[in-house]
Formats: sequence, structure tokens, C-alpha cells
Amino acid sequence: MKKTITIALILFCFLGSTFASKGVFPKFSLRSSLGTTVSLENLLSDKEPLIIAFWSTLCKPCNHQLISLRTYIEDLRHEPEFKVVIICEDDSKSIRQVRSIALRESWSSYYILYDENGNLKNKCGIIDIPEIFLVNSDGYIYFRQIGYNPGDERIIFKNLEELLEEAKSDSDSETGLNNSEKQLIKE
Repeated sequence: MKKTITIALILFCFLGSTFASKGVFPKFSLRSSLGTTVSLENLLSDKEPLIIAFWSTLCKPCNHQLISLRTYIEDLRHEPEFKVVIICEDDSKSIRQVRSIALRESWSSYYILYDENGNLKNKCGIIDIPEIFLVNSDGYIYFRQIGYNPGDERIIFKNLEELLEEAKSDSDSETGLNNSEKQLIKE
């Protein structure tokens, strides 16, 4: 009986996170590493997709995930068409280390935010970190990755490229021009 209940709970958690992955990302307003307050609305105002990663300075898989993300961005031949948001889940003692880690790892272009009371973590239903979300420019969750193992970055980046392609096609359709007309404008 206990085994059946355990399996049911695991399935419920898995299916719940799967279905929740296509909802709206919860609104937030958090303190940044620069001392300013940043909200989801601020981040989405440029109509660019977001990569939102929950992490901790003491979490080795979190750091590996963020290093693979930095490498991916460095390999791009152009400026990324998305924003990277790191939500720090450290306690107040460890938060002091975040800036030095960000400098050492070249994360200066990332938005580093502090979820000091864990409220956003709870709203997102996060049980453990790392966890990464790809959020479209309208604030909807496109993809959710729970945990990190080497090689997972390929899945994340494949989904990111699909999201960027979708965003581009949405942008193109808003102009009302077809591909032939766009090509003529470029020439």
C-alpha cells in the first residue's frame, strides 16, 4: 500500500510539473546584485525571451549548468536575442559570494536576482535546484528543465533555438510581410 501511494505521489509531482510547464511564469519583483529592484514586467518589456535559472553558490550542478550556458552564449556569432536571469536561492550568508562568483565566471551580462525568502521558488513549485525555465516574450513558460546532468544543455539549447525561431516567426507575422517581401527590403 505504501509503495502504491509513493508511486502515485511521484507521478502526481511529475505530471504536475509537466502540465505546469506551459503556464504563465509567476510575476515577481526581486532585488538584483546591483541593488535595484527588477520585475518580470521589466525583463519582458523588450519583448525578448528569457532564460530563468534557479541556482545556489553551493550547488555544483547549478554552476556547471550556468557555465555551459555561458559557453553557449560565447559561441554565438551575434548578440543573444534573449536575456539570462539567475535567481539566487542562497541564504543571507552566502549571498555575499554571488558577486565574486559572477565576476569570476564572466556572468556580467546576466541579471542576478535574490529570492531572499524563497517566495518565487515556492510559486514556481521548485523542489530542488538547479531548475531552468525558458519563458517566451509574453511571459509563458515554453520549457522547463529540472536538475542538471552533463549533456542536458543540448536539450535546453535545442528548446531555446526553437523558442527563438518561434519568436522570430511571430515577429515576422506581425509585420504583415511575407518572406519574399522581406527579402526585397533587405536588398
